[in-house]
Amino acid sequence: MNQGMVTIAIGAVALVIGALAGYLLHAFVQKTRRGRAMAEAETLIQQAQAQAREIVLAARDEALKVRAEVEAELERRRRSLKREEEHLQARREELERRAERLEERERRQNKRQSRLDKLQNEIEALRQKQLAELERVAQMTRQEAQEALLKRVEQESRREMARVIREVEAEIKEEADARARKLITEAIQRVASDQVAEVAVSTV
Repeated sequence: MNQGMVTIAIGAVALVIGALAGYLLHAFVQKTRRGRAMAEAETLIQQAQAQAREIVLAARDEALKVRAEVEAELERRRRSLKREEEHLQARREELERRAERLEERERRQNKRQSRLDKLQNEIEALRQKQLAELERVAQMTRQEAQEALLKRVEQESRREMARVIREVEAEIKEEADARARKLITEAIQRVASDQVAEVAVSTV
């Protein structure tokens, strides 16, 4: 009887010990697995962090490269616009100078016309005066005095007309030169306008 109880007790203890050993073994295995999993997770985390750092560095380098390219393009466009502004300013100044030359030419023409009108009036007054003087001094008939005066006036008129013709020829030459310069300027402006259009298209 006592021996049977002891056997049962030993069996029970053996079962308890076996169960405890199984539990401890299972716990050890689980702990070992968790350790490996944690180590693998830590490795994966480190790898992910390294990749993230590489991505950030690559993105930063690309951003710096793009920024440098954009700044270079903006600088190129600024220089191009500055050249166009300088060209337009020069064109405005040339137009102002041309307007001043036209005004000066008009003033000279008006002055010349006034001088011619005055000269004609003076010639006519002188003719009348000399005609009266010739009639009085030479006792010429009015017809004779007029013929003598006309001959003298003709000589003076020829000299004056020769001078006027020289002035007109000089003005014609000046106008021809101005016209040639204008044609050249217009050709340059057309080329510049084409360049401005190309710059505008490339800018867009």
